Amino acid sequence: MKNAIVTGASNGIGLEISKKLSENDYHVGMIDVDKENLFKESENISNSVAIEGDVTNEDSIKNALDIFNKTPDLIVNNAGIVIFGGLEEQSIEDFKKSVDVSLIGSYLVSRLAITSMIKKNSGCIINMSSCLLYTSDAADEGLGVDLGGRRLI
Repeated sequence: MKNAIVTGASNGIGLEISKKLSENDYHVGMIDVDKENLFKESENISNSVAIEGDVTNEDSIKNALDIFNKTPDLIVNNAGIVIFGGLEEQSIEDFKKSVDVSLIGSYLVSRLAITSMIKKNSGCIINMSSCLLYTSDAADEGLGVDLGGRRLI
């Protein structure tokens, strides 16, 4: 059985990825800040473990990886937030939060897990993005920097 970490796993795409990985014989570490929904959903997914974790906090991710206690064969950096509205409507705090979760979070999870993956000489990291990155509305909603940045790590 292979091992996978999925961030943003309590709902939406992250939840569906976790289900598919489980169906394909992966042991899935489901990481999310939404503890209540995460634990509820993970009960219905065999071969999974719900791990409360904040991708913007190094200690939280170190703890999550310790709880998972397996070298991941796959990491899916899916956690992300979008602050909708025009650029002129968003505060710098909104933008920083979006970048912290979507970009810095992907970097942090990858950085903390990659050493064990290199030692195993195996593994894959998938950084989720959005087709909105390539639309004219992306600039209006501040998606370009944080989601586009994932392509660089």
